[in-house]
Order: sequence, then C-alpha cells, then structure tokens
Amino acid sequence: MRIENSALQLIGSGAAGRNKPVVADIGRLANSQTAGKSGVFGANTPGGYRAIYAGGMTTVKEDVFETRTTMRKEDVFEDRAITETRDVYSTRDVYETRDVYETRAVYEEREVFESEVTVNGTRDLRPYASSSNAGIDSGADFAVKVGDGREAIIKFNSSSRISVTIGGQTTNYDHTTSNGSWRNSLMSALNKVDGLSASFSADGKLQLKSGDSESIAIRDVANGLFDWSSSPLAALGLTAGTKEAQSLGYQQFQVGTEEVHVGTEQVVVGSEDYVSGQESVVVGYNREKVGERDVIASTEQVRVGTVERQVETDRTLVGLEKTEDAGVGYHEILDRLGKGGGLPAGYVDALFGKLDQPEGAEADGLFPAARDAYAESKSFSAREPAASDARTVFEKPAAAAPRQAETASK
Repeated sequence: MRIENSALQLIGSGAAGRNKPVVADIGRLANSQTAGKSGVFGANTPGGYRAIYAGGMTTVKEDVFETRTTMRKEDVFEDRAITETRDVYSTRDVYETRDVYETRAVYEEREVFESEVTVNGTRDLRPYASSSNAGIDSGADFAVKVGDGREAIIKFNSSSRISVTIGGQTTNYDHTTSNGSWRNSLMSALNKVDGLSASFSADGKLQLKSGDSESIAIRDVANGLFDWSSSPLAALGLTAGTKEAQSLGYQQFQVGTEEVHVGTEQVVVGSEDYVSGQESVVVGYNREKVGERDVIASTEQVRVGTVERQVETDRTLVGLEKTEDAGVGYHEILDRLGKGGGLPAGYVDALFGKLDQPEGAEADGLFPAARDAYAESKSFSAREPAASDARTVFEKPAAAAPRQAETASK
C-alpha cells in the first residue's frame, strides 16, 4: 500500500490481478462499493477487524548476585617505647668555711717625757778673755754623757787648747788666749759628744741640750798622778749629776699590728655536678605483636538465584480480531489520513502483511510496481505513530495468535 497525492495505492488487491496495483482516490473510498473492490471494508460490516496489542507489562527473570568477601588473618602490631632510667645532674656551688681576720693596731702605754733635756749653766762667761781668767786650771777636766751613748772627756789642756776624748779618740781645738775664743773651742768640743748640742745663751751662759728625751750626765774626772787641778764645773756654772727628761704623763703608742679572728664566712671555691633526680628516656622502639584481626582479602559476586519482576514495555500490535463492533475501518482510515494522521503502530504490516523485497527478475524491472510498493511500505511504516498515540482496544494476547493466523490464511 502507498499513499500518494490523496490516492491510496494497494498492491495485490481487487480484481486487477496480483502484480497490478489498484489506485483508489481517497475521496472515492467513501463509496462502499469502491472500497470493497479495493479490499477495504467498514468495521461495522462483516469482515471488519480491530487491532490486538500485547500489554505494556512483561515479566523478566534476572539473576540475583551476592557480594561475598574472602577474609584472612592479619597480625596486629604495636610500637612500644624502650626506656631506660638515667640520672639527672645539676650544678651547684662548692663552699668552704674560712676564718675572717681583721688587722688591728697594737698599742702600748708608755710614759711620755719632754722631748729635750736642757742643762743651763749659771755663770756668764763673756767677761773672761781666757779660761784661766775664768778660774779654770790647766789640766782640769770633766765627763759628759748623753743617754746610753759614749762618754766624752773634756779637758782644758792649756790656756790655748781644749780637747775631747771619745772612745780613746782625742780631738784638739786650739784658740788664742786673750780674745775669749776659748768659749768657741769649748762649744766645739761639747758638740762633738754624741747626741749633745752646746751653745751659749744671750746672756753668755753655757747651755747643753739632748734630743729624744735622753738624759745628760755630767761628772768630775778624778785627777791623775801629778794632777793638782781642781774641777772646772763650778767655773763653768755646771754641777755634777744627771739631768733626766721630765715626765709629761702616759700615752698609748702603736707598737705594731696583729691579725684578729673576727668570725667565719662561706666562700665559693668551685662548682660540682650532683645527681638531683632520675628520668626515663626513650632510647628506641620495639614492634610487638599484640593480636590478630580479620581483614578483607578480596571480594566476588556470587550468583545465588533468580528473581522475576514486572517491567513496563511499549504496546505492540500482535494481530487483528474480527469483530462486529465498530473498529478501525475504512471510514476511520480515511479520517486519519485526511487529517494528516497515521494508523496505529504495526497496523499496516498486520493488516496486509510485510512485503518482501523483490528478487531476481523482479528486481531487474519486470515488476516495477511491486518494487515501488515494497519501498512505499517501508516509508509508510516509518510514519506510523508511537503506541501512546494509537487508538487501541486491549484484549487477551494469548487468544490473538490463532485468529491472526486464521486471517493470514484467508
């Protein structure tokens, strides 16, 4: 069957013969006689058919799989610290106890004497030009000593010489006899004595002094053989005796120093390390087995059975059913084709059968109408709408197969 320009061309229909196509105008098919000649009958007349579809649900079998795991044993290890106890050292100062000394002055109490001892003569010697004039004999002598020093012998040897003898050593002092120079010789001889200072005062009197609080001792010297001289002390205004330094009292004198122990003190003399405690030190780690655990070694899918389930499918035309009810007849065909619509899916193949592709001589052009009809059947089938757009009547699919076969045989 082919639809072309409002004409319905049927192959193998009517009285024209199997290989000659019958062309019927769609408008003319409204006439039942013309439709009958074309093999198209109304659904409300004997010979009318309606489409039979398989339902939209089907049962499928599916394998049921189960995921199974293969387990294995695995050792469980734990890292444990290895420790050792070590001494903890600290540094501290080392002290030493030492005596503390203080330097102190050492004092001594002493009697204090006048620093100078003075012996003052009582006679003015200025009027006398010579020693003899003063009444001093030649050969007269006396002794003078200062402190613990050596004693000196002062001797008037003559009217022109005075000598001093100390430790066996004699020193002579010469002078003139008439100008009073003997006083100078006497003063020089006395100054020769150790620690003695001789001078004449402003009034011409002899004055003897010693330093360092040393005493002055004066004495007469005994006359020797054939010595008839007298003591010169009175002529000089002196007296025999010892003149000591006069005491002034007592005074503390520092005679030295001494180290006095006044206490003790702690002195840092160094430092030392000492054990102040202990500590645990991690020196390593040891891996030890502490147990076992199950771990997944692998997984696999294992078929454990099958299940059936209903799945939704597209409705499929499986045949035609002869019926007295109003079905899909030429009136509906004309209506659909006139409006540009299509027939239900599979309707053409079920109604007229599938056309086989021409072979052999037919394919060479002996029957071009048949070849065109085959091509047109494929084009028409491609224009058939989906099952959702078709107007269908649902019947039991199991009963449809014999009737389809019966229709095919007719």
